Amino acid sequence: IASRFGLNAPQIMTAIPMLVAGLLAWSIPEPKIHSESESRRYLDIIKQGFHEIRTNPIIRTLAIDSVVVSSAAYFVVWFYQPLMKTLSIPIMYFGLAHAFLLLSEIVVSSNFTKLEKIIGSGKVYLRNSALLVTVSFILAAVIPNLITLIIFILVGGGIGYTRSTYISSIANKHIQSSHRATVLSSIGMVRRLALVPLNPAIGYAAGYSLPLAFIIISLFPLSSLLIKEEV
Repeated sequence: IASRFGLNAPQIMTAIPMLVAGLLAWSIPEPKIHSESESRRYLDIIKQGFHEIRTNPIIRTLAIDSVVVSSAAYFVVWFYQPLMKTLSIPIMYFGLAHAFLLLSEIVVSSNFTKLEKIIGSGKVYLRNSALLVTVSFILAAVIPNLITLIIFILVGGGIGYTRSTYISSIANKHIQSSHRATVLSSIGMVRRLALVPLNPAIGYAAGYSLPLAFIIISLFPLSSLLIKEEV
C-alpha cells in the first residue's frame, strides 16, 4: 500500500480497524454494579509498587534488567526500517519485515520451555538472551546485509521484546498475589520513563551514524551479566 499509494495511505487505512473497534466498544453493555468497590489513590498504588521494587532484591534486579534490555529491544522497531533503507530494500517489504517481527515474538513467547532447554532457565536465560540481543545489534552495525537484518529482527526483536514477559513470569513467584499487578505495573512505568531521555539521545546518535546508534544500544543488554541473585 505504501509503495503504491504513498506513506500516508497506511496511516489512513489504520483508521478503519480503529473505527470498527470503537463501534464495537460502544456496543458493549455496561455491567450492573451490585456493590460499591473501594478505590485507592493512584499515588498510593505507585508508592507500594516502588516500595516492593526497592526492598526486594530479586524484584529490583529483575526490574532493572527488564527496563534496560527492553529499552534496547524497543529500538528494533524503530531501526529495522532505516537499516532496510540502507540496504536498498524496497519499501513494499517493510510491512513483511514487521510481520516477521511479530511472528517471532509469538513463536518465542509460546516456547519459553523449549528455549530454556537450549539456552538455560532463570538467570541463565536472562543472561544468554541478553547476549543474543547484543550480538544481533553488533552484527547489524558491523556487517549490514540481508542475513544480519533477519537476525536483527528475529533475535533482537523476537527474543528481546519477549524478555519482559519471561521476567514477569519469574517475578510473579516472588511477589505476593495481592501486590503483583501493582509491582508489574510499576516496572512497566519505569520502562516507559526510561525511554523518555533515551528516545532523543539515541535518535541524535542515529542521525549522526546509524551503526554508532546500534553499537550504543548493544551495550544495554550487557547489564544482565551483573545479575547475581538466583531467580
